[in-house]
Amino acid sequence: MYNLVIALEIIIAIGLMVFVHELGHFVASKLRKIKVEKFSLGFGPRIFGFVVGDTDYRLSALPLGGYVKLAGETVEDKVEGKPWEFLSQPWWARILVFVSGPAMNYIFAFFLLVILMMVGIEIPVQPSQIGLVRADSPAGNAGIRVGDRILLVDGGKISSWEEFNDRMKLDLAAGKASLVLDRAGSTVASELDFRNAKELGMEPKLDPVLTDPMPSSPAYMSGLKRGDRIIAIGGKQVNSWYDISPLIKDKPDQPIEFVILRAGSTLAYKVKPKFSLSEKRALIGISPLMATRRERLDAWTAIKVSAIQTVNLTYVMCYGIKEIIAGEKSVKESVGGPIMVVQLTSQAAKAGLQHLIRLMAIISISLALLNLFPIPMFDGGGVVVCLIEGITRRRMNVKVQNAMLYIGLVIIAGLMLFVTYNDIMRMAGK
Repeated sequence: MYNLVIALEIIIAIGLMVFVHELGHFVASKLRKIKVEKFSLGFGPRIFGFVVGDTDYRLSALPLGGYVKLAGETVEDKVEGKPWEFLSQPWWARILVFVSGPAMNYIFAFFLLVILMMVGIEIPVQPSQIGLVRADSPAGNAGIRVGDRILLVDGGKISSWEEFNDRMKLDLAAGKASLVLDRAGSTVASELDFRNAKELGMEPKLDPVLTDPMPSSPAYMSGLKRGDRIIAIGGKQVNSWYDISPLIKDKPDQPIEFVILRAGSTLAYKVKPKFSLSEKRALIGISPLMATRRERLDAWTAIKVSAIQTVNLTYVMCYGIKEIIAGEKSVKESVGGPIMVVQLTSQAAKAGLQHLIRLMAIISISLALLNLFPIPMFDGGGVVVCLIEGITRRRMNVKVQNAMLYIGLVIIAGLMLFVTYNDIMRMAGK
């Protein structure tokens, strides 16, 4: 029953994102009084549906997306110049129809984040105890040690690492701060001078306990699970989260024995780290499990925070695309297809509704950006054609349009084959 619920959540989540995208095209078309012949979730043969007015609302056999079929959408539709035909619309109106799908994805993602903020999000709560101090850093030079617990910053009480970070932001202009630390029961004063430094050189205490491994990662494929405590790697004891990376970062594609504690039992697993081009080191796809607290925002604050997060997510994705194009990030590591989407959605659904909603917002923004690529048959490709027609003030040659459609089909088919192959290779650990 549990797996059935997860499967239903996956279907609903992915179906919603596709539905919202096509709804954008549908609404924009109706506003321009363009006849919508088909509104389909999925491609291929019609499974079932119903007809209302001029529109056949259908569910199709291949659940790889969806589409809205407009009257007079292509030159093959024998356009007669009727006002309800798509190609009879002015170029700017057709652009509005094209961009309405991605725009609706953005609106959907924004409102998902607003709802998430208002219902409450889990914020990591880390203790103010120090788990790592780097040599030749402001923290190291100040005599701060691993195990110290921060009590006061400039006279202000500190109870968590988040409060410490907030306090340090206030001291950023001064570039220094007075700390009072608890060191094995004794009170120690320290002056932290971080002028001309990029970082403080210290991190909070993190136990070597895992949250859910990334889907298809070496850790996931090897059988490591949420809640596992790593106690040894390659025969060397692990006491802190910061002990993990030095033991695996220089060992790509080498099977390493991980000894973990799970529900009181000691188990051993062989894990083969994979080299990450972007991180320049071997990784296994794990993150630490941290305590959290629930924080709810009022409606206005949730709207402001969600708007900022939507912009930030867009920036991060665009920057990632730029890194892939520049060869700074591995395509194999960074690009996923339908299989990966299902895996991520499944993992998010198992982790809880908050994680699923946030992932839906991220995928919805990704879907918007992908569709804005200037590739024939994508919304962005349609926008480019309309802009050319708007500038030249003449309809693009039919043969050129057909050639572009065929090129678009080849590109999309190639992309689908590549990302699916990439997903399969990732699952196989290759």
